[in-house]
Amino acid sequence: MKVSIAEITSSYKNKKLVDDGSPTNFNELTVEYRQSNHYKVIGDSTKVRYESLINKLLNTGSSNELYYNGGQQESRAISSKWWDNLTDKNYTNSQMNILKDMLNRIYKWGFINLGLSYESNPATYMVNLTHELKETHPFTREEVEDVRNKDNSSNNSEKWISNIIVFLFETGMRPNEMMELKLSDVVLDDTDKATMGNTRFIQIIGAKGREKGKVSRYVAVTPAVQQCITKAMEHRRSVNCSNDSLFCSIRGSKILPSALNKAFRDLMITLRMPSKEIYDLRRGCATEIINNPAYGINVAQKQLGHRSILTTQRYESLNKKRAASLFKGH
Repeated sequence: MKVSIAEITSSYKNKKLVDDGSPTNFNELTVEYRQSNHYKVIGDSTKVRYESLINKLLNTGSSNELYYNGGQQESRAISSKWWDNLTDKNYTNSQMNILKDMLNRIYKWGFINLGLSYESNPATYMVNLTHELKETHPFTREEVEDVRNKDNSSNNSEKWISNIIVFLFETGMRPNEMMELKLSDVVLDDTDKATMGNTRFIQIIGAKGREKGKVSRYVAVTPAVQQCITKAMEHRRSVNCSNDSLFCSIRGSKILPSALNKAFRDLMITLRMPSKEIYDLRRGCATEIINNPAYGINVAQKQLGHRSILTTQRYESLNKKRAASLFKGH
């Protein structure tokens, strides 16, 4: 049976000359990807995040065709339409970039394992949007003092969350880093007793990338931080905490993000600070370090664990009142 040139061209445009059961659209590609060994070894928390991203992509482009031979022109059109569909969902710039990265991840897997054409990846034709800085409300030391006063509260939940809030502000840690701290992460550094004495540090273990399972940075145990650690230890004993977490939940188990966020929101409402977010504690710490002439932005970068100093520089911006209060004339 003869095959016409038009039929050959059409089959190349669609996928392959011979139908070998390979996926023909994005929906079928995600099925293959999810069933692969590559996907099965991904951690549970990462897999939950990937599933959410894949479902969002499926909702906007499940029927998009795949190309195994060329397909650059067709994929450019798919890319444009896909991007428009995602934009209609009113995702933020950072969310759009994350979705693009997920799309790129799936197509790259398709190149290696299924023979998809490199030119057929719609993600390569999508723009990379700049990060949108959201309006934040970094904590000031005065506001943290208001929180610290809740240590005298008869409400155990308020005392528990207030200690964590002070700790996060004093250390600049991310909430998830605080929740993963172990008792063994408070260490003594006696490498240079002559100049430093016996200095205590908190070692923060990396959770991803090249730093996973290794010490990513150290945080000094200042008197204020030590006070928080002491209260955390007292709480552990009072609730008979059975795990090795430095900070345990109000009932003595591992802290869950949902419980931490709820306790934080409840206290902020009580203190009439409803606009505050728990991450504003880290932002407040960063602002204090950068604006302290004894430290500056380089110390802030190391303390916060930013890979790029450009990330740290976002905290340099001052509001008008703050800039005026710092200016002493020239």
